[in-house]
Amino acid sequence: MTKGMVTLSRYGLFKKRGKYRVAYVETKSQCREKQIGSKNQSLADQLSARMQCLCLGISYENSMPNKRQILVIMNPRSGKGLAQQDWQKALPVLSKGHLDVHLVETKYFKHAYEIVSEIKPGQYDGIVTVSGDGLIHEAVNGIFQNKEKDQILDQGLSFGIIPSGTSNGFCKSITENIEEECNIEVASFLIARGRKRRIDLTEIETEYNSKKKIYMLLSLFWGFLADCDINSEFLRLLGPLRYSVWGIFRLIFIKHYPGSIYYQGRLYKNKSIERNDVQLQEPFQVKLPELKKDVVLKSASYDYQFENRIFSYVLIMNCPFMGETMRCAPLSSIQDGQNDIIVQEVNQGRLKLANQLIQNDYGSYFDSQGNIKSSLGIDYAKCTQWRIDPFNRTPESNKSEVTQIDCKYQSRFRDDRTAFFDIDGEKYPAQRIQARVLKRFLPVFS
Repeated sequence: MTKGMVTLSRYGLFKKRGKYRVAYVETKSQCREKQIGSKNQSLADQLSARMQCLCLGISYENSMPNKRQILVIMNPRSGKGLAQQDWQKALPVLSKGHLDVHLVETKYFKHAYEIVSEIKPGQYDGIVTVSGDGLIHEAVNGIFQNKEKDQILDQGLSFGIIPSGTSNGFCKSITENIEEECNIEVASFLIARGRKRRIDLTEIETEYNSKKKIYMLLSLFWGFLADCDINSEFLRLLGPLRYSVWGIFRLIFIKHYPGSIYYQGRLYKNKSIERNDVQLQEPFQVKLPELKKDVVLKSASYDYQFENRIFSYVLIMNCPFMGETMRCAPLSSIQDGQNDIIVQEVNQGRLKLANQLIQNDYGSYFDSQGNIKSSLGIDYAKCTQWRIDPFNRTPESNKSEVTQIDCKYQSRFRDDRTAFFDIDGEKYPAQRIQARVLKRFLPVFS
């Protein structure tokens, strides 16, 4: 038995004897039950309440804790359209938890965002999504647009996910962190158990709407990966194969992505460098300025900028996994307070890009001595803050609201309606953006 018992719930009742059901998850992720009984009704009630409090990690106060209220948001069209079936697989485990479930199906894009942005303090103890990484992104961003977000979060709201998307990288990153399998039953078990931990969240400020932040849980793609993820949507029924099909097409008809990237951290030539390097905790360079101000470098050090480059591939990870089998950021952790940046420039050629795409699934970027493989032509950095200045930008929808910015390469800017960023699987306009990592900020069931 791993991770202990999930919960105790009332099973049957005789006049002077109570029976209870003990639910737990074994090593093979199979849900089991045991019955226990007591001739003393009061003792049975007390035992049930004590064990329920133990499972939740709260103090026992002479009574059964209130049932937790869980809002479940399901996208019936996610992945291969199997969310309904996946939800039915989750129910047997969740039904053994001491909780009330409120299920809502999304009807349109950003429906989850709207729902969560309007919840009230104390209304729910947890928000769970049944979908891929895009829906949990909507839910988290919805909370931060809620007028009462501070009070809601202070009251202990946590997030969970039932994996039902194409990739499920966020769920995999959570379950891998506690050395469990990434599947529906384990994910449901974590929600039913109710224990929480705080993981990193990346806050992104945008040029086009400086008053509204974007919160990144998983990743940002710019370039080749964004193209494969977003523009292959019409091949969704192929599952993960859709990325390979579109990737081959884009590898033949390769695109260029000019711009600059700045970061507060350090470049990794060898993975043996201590991850918690003091230079990441107390960076050796000046912090990035406000978004509207240009970055002025006091030295030409390559350790914190890729300035005026032409990229083919840019990946920024808040979590180690992009998918259930894709550990794209092998030096990443969900609680290290850092993002991992992996970039490749166009001048590295198609062969190195193809090789990087193959190695990307496993994060096999390092050779036997721990050095970055020269056959990949990539740079790998870890940072606490970063900025992207794309030269090909999505045209502004409302120029009057755009922040006026300084940039010495502004003459190279051009409008491109095909330009975009991919943040947690969602499409955003390509524009100047700047981000900082909020270390151990977001509470999740784990």
